[in-house]
Amino acid sequence: CTVAGGGAGSEACPFNIKGAISAATGNLLNADKDYYVAGTITKVKDQFSTKYGNATFWLSDDGTHFVSDDGKSTSDKTHDFEAYQVLWLNNVSWTEGQSTVSAGDKVVLCGKLANYNGLAETSAKKAYVYSYTPAN
Repeated sequence: CTVAGGGAGSEACPFNIKGAISAATGNLLNADKDYYVAGTITKVKDQFSTKYGNATFWLSDDGTHFVSDDGKSTSDKTHDFEAYQVLWLNNVSWTEGQSTVSAGDKVVLCGKLANYNGLAETSAKKAYVYSYTPAN
């Protein structure tokens, strides 16, 4: 299902991280369209909680990252993708008792993508975890 090695961004053929970064930073996205992105969580910045109902974490294709210890930035914007303020499964706010995410988990996200100062990310509160596979 690869398109130029990066996926199509569709449900059947999600972008991999490199494909999502290329599409977002190359201005190849339709602002009104939801895209699917598959990757491995490398660092959790803000875990899912009832306070906000969303989480922020980093993804890559190979499970490695160039993200700062505080989780706020990356030294390699061509490698790391930020899942920024994503909602939980079924596009709803996270509630107590649901799973949380960890480094090594595999996810597929669905929603709007953005280019924020050269960083590819999901648009705040306009994307969600479509599928989730824990590392263990």
